Amino acid sequence: MRVFEHPTTATNPVPRSSIVVIRLDPLASVASLKDEQATREAGALGVKKVLAVYQRNIGLEYSHELNGFRIRAQFLLAGPGLPAAPLSAASLPISPASSSQDPDARAAVKTTPLLPRDDCYIHTLHSTLLVVSRIYQPGNTIGYCLSKEDDMHMELTRMADHEIHSDALAERYANELSDSGNVVGSRAEPSLDDSVSEHASGSGASGADFADDFHPQVRVADEEPPQLELQVEMWTELLPDDDLGTPDEFNDVIGRLYEIECEYRNRAIVEELAKKPQTNAWLSKISAGAPVRDEYSEEPSGDREVDGLVLPEDAIEHRLGLEREAATGRIQTSEPPPVSSAQGPSGHCISDLTASSVPVLTERKVGVGARFPSFLASWIRKSCSSLAKSSK
Repeated sequence: MRVFEHPTTATNPVPRSSIVVIRLDPLASVASLKDEQATREAGALGVKKVLAVYQRNIGLEYSHELNGFRIRAQFLLAGPGLPAAPLSAASLPISPASSSQDPDARAAVKTTPLLPRDDCYIHTLHSTLLVVSRIYQPGNTIGYCLSKEDDMHMELTRMADHEIHSDALAERYANELSDSGNVVGSRAEPSLDDSVSEHASGSGASGADFADDFHPQVRVADEEPPQLELQVEMWTELLPDDDLGTPDEFNDVIGRLYEIECEYRNRAIVEELAKKPQTNAWLSKISAGAPVRDEYSEEPSGDREVDGLVLPEDAIEHRLGLEREAATGRIQTSEPPPVSSAQGPSGHCISDLTASSVPVLTERKVGVGARFPSFLASWIRKSCSSLAKSSK
């Protein structure tokens, strides 16, 4: 028996659109978490082999250690018997199995070589994204290959079933979410109809034809917490003593693995918070009802003078009134009396504001010095004297 440890797309002997045997590897799936409790719980899970159609590579990631692209592929699950009600019709028989004697029943797909069991069906609604960690090739068989016609028949049937049973799928996912808090299909299946990944499909073996399937994923190291990665072992042929499980049993194990990951994340959050004294101090203040106050904040002071305070003397009407009074000779200074910012407007200010709003009609003969400030009066005299000299 040939064994391919950590196979790449270049060393994978199985062509696409082939029916193979897979089995979940729980320990490898939780290895990235690096958690002892998660490892113990994953190791205690009972897993069975299940049939699956190796469809296409999705989201290939280059590994420098393997010097190639890891096999991350979409599998369409299959197994003995029909799917559970009410989705029993979402299936496709694998020859020599037959759905019924009904002439309108779906035609069975045929494989080369012929599958050595007569009770197996493709479950068209169970599409799963998996990483292949190991491949076993017992003999010369490299999978039970579908013809191009049967492969197209399977794809069209699968898409039609997703459209027909969309309401039942939504109800099933809602029930799973309410029961366990996570949905297996939402993470295991790329999409309901795989419309996003249809462009990644192709023909031929998965060794050299990886360019069309290459969708690099950008991952920033040390910024994301470790995640569960579903990994499987793959056999290229069905052995006589294989005890096959159903796709539902396969998905039950996947659901349990996601629960283990969720429990690990909760423990990691608690441990991270316990390591931070600032967090503990903040929580103690909150629990004691103490207000959280910034140590750099300043108390407002009533004695502090406020810069840029707008006084009554700054009003435009008041300034116009002062200029008008200066022009009529009522006052000899251009500066208003000082007013404290802590006091209200004085009686003088109020009278000036009142006077500024009423035009001054009384004429009074005054000199140039009284009408204008001294520097302006001097400039007017010099200008008049210059004009008089130039006119002579």
